[in-house]
Amino acid sequence: MIVFTHGGGRFGNQMFSYAQLLSFALEHKNIDFVNMACWEYADLLEIGQQNAICSKSSQKHFFYRILCFCCSRLYIKNDSVAKNLIIHALYLIAGNPLAKYYGMQSICVEKSWVDERFLLAQKLPALNLADPISANIINKFNITVLSGWGICDWKLVEKHQDTIREALKVRSKYFDISRSFVVDKRQRYNFLVGVMIRQGDYKLWKDGQYYFSIEQYSQWINQLSIVFQDRGEVGFIVASDTPQDLKKFTNHNIHFTTGIASSNGHYIESIAQLSLCDVIMSPPSSFSLWAAFLGDIPFIPLVDAQQIMEPEAALSKSFFDCVEIAY
Repeated sequence: MIVFTHGGGRFGNQMFSYAQLLSFALEHKNIDFVNMACWEYADLLEIGQQNAICSKSSQKHFFYRILCFCCSRLYIKNDSVAKNLIIHALYLIAGNPLAKYYGMQSICVEKSWVDERFLLAQKLPALNLADPISANIINKFNITVLSGWGICDWKLVEKHQDTIREALKVRSKYFDISRSFVVDKRQRYNFLVGVMIRQGDYKLWKDGQYYFSIEQYSQWINQLSIVFQDRGEVGFIVASDTPQDLKKFTNHNIHFTTGIASSNGHYIESIAQLSLCDVIMSPPSSFSLWAAFLGDIPFIPLVDAQQIMEPEAALSKSFFDCVEIAY
């Protein structure tokens, strides 16, 4: 059993960590896992209604039962203080020198977004699940308490992508709102382009490398109107992590998602609405990339302010083509 405790980042990053672990467990039938890192997001997923501790388990593993007890009896699923206490206790149990005698180990991979000085764990620079050596590290012990970033095997995710989409789909409470929103736009447009404007934290992240002005986004939108004109009437569904003014856009076929910043909707509605478009244009962001994965639609990465939308390239990139750029 793998107990994934934390991996950093918000919803999009957590979903990709979830997808990696789930694909690994689907490929190796003997692997069970509990995803503690995703407990706070369980209510946003359809699976969270029946599986609040975000697991893939035979339910016979004693450690699974212990964590179920912690979640259901001690009510810690959304209690960060209690959850952190449980996490530190897990590393204390699994990381001490005697743990190997009762079949446990703890591993921290790359950045784990907590103070690792207080975690008893083996530190690894990466954990490539496609590498037999890494898989053997996991299989060597009955229980692995795991955290960090860089735990991946994209080929396995691609192999099991349909199962992962079904398992991690947006909760119907939010998806039904999103579907109604997009159905209304489908009656008006022949082709829908999802656009993610990421400005908040991107002003400083990587020295603002992927921070683009509204004027630049507006130019790209106008370019795509021409690129896709053979598809008929083109509409744009725009999500943003900061409030936006529609008057700043020169194209009039723009509609803000119900989950855009400053709206009354939930941000998960933006992900669902982007996923229902025909293509997504966005700077590197796990938020919009997860939407492209859920919808199984092409992704246009925005990586340069001087970038020009080329007709031959606009629909040539799938999620897995862009994952190294945008994730």
